Amino acid sequence: MNNIYSWSLGDRLNISCKFKNVSYIQAKDLTVQIEKKHLKVGLKGHPLIINGDFIKEIKLDESTWVLEDKTTLLISLEKVNHEYCTTVGR
Repeated sequence: MNNIYSWSLGDRLNISCKFKNVSYIQAKDLTVQIEKKHLKVGLKGHPLIINGDFIKEIKLDESTWVLEDKTTLLISLEKVNHEYCTTVGR
């Protein structure tokens, strides 16, 4: 875990991004691109905080994101194969 985001593993890969020093975020302020083997996350106009490849593919139709409490981005990714992985990207 780092100071910007954390993740948990199970049948789904759950990522929580807590934006610090920001009092209010709207969905339109975010860059979130979920692809089968790649994830990009950040605030528009700022460097990406996640920009990496997945080791295994995810199911796009079953993967979602939501903004919670106006400062926390929750991303839930469904794995194609429910194999154990140890990282968000590589």
